[in-house]
Amino acid sequence: MWACGVVLASALSARYPFFRAADDVSALAELADLVGSAALQRAAGSLGRRVVTSSHRRGLCLRKLCARLRQPPPAAPAAHPPAAHPPAAACPRCRLPDTQCLCKDDTKREEDFDPHAFVAGFPDSAFSLAARLLDPNPRTRISAADALHHPFLSAC
Repeated sequence: MWACGVVLASALSARYPFFRAADDVSALAELADLVGSAALQRAAGSLGRRVVTSSHRRGLCLRKLCARLRQPPPAAPAAHPPAAHPPAAACPRCRLPDTQCLCKDDTKREEDFDPHAFVAGFPDSAFSLAARLLDPNPRTRISAADALHHPFLSAC
């Protein structure tokens, strides 16, 4: 099921491979960046393992990440700087403008979705399924049978 999540994340983000780590340590770091170090540590603990990270990672919003990765690369900077604009609202966690922030939304679980919303051209339910497939804990990850009944697939 994990592999299905990686394939779905690749499709949603238009990036292959979705994870680009060269070794196991780098792979754990990429995973901690995506799902958060606490989720990774809980998953390891449930399997009788321990993961120690050098810094706390909150995790990224899969929806925002995929939407950002699907955007065309930014254009080259103009020869003349643009006129000054008022500063955009900034995320209190990462301090980036809200339009560039990839932080998880603490008010919404990744598995929840709006049946009428679309993100980056995909139904919100696709990101819900991807989040369930990419659950780092194999004991709580969605099963194949449950995935087939997920609203994203049952709408097909």
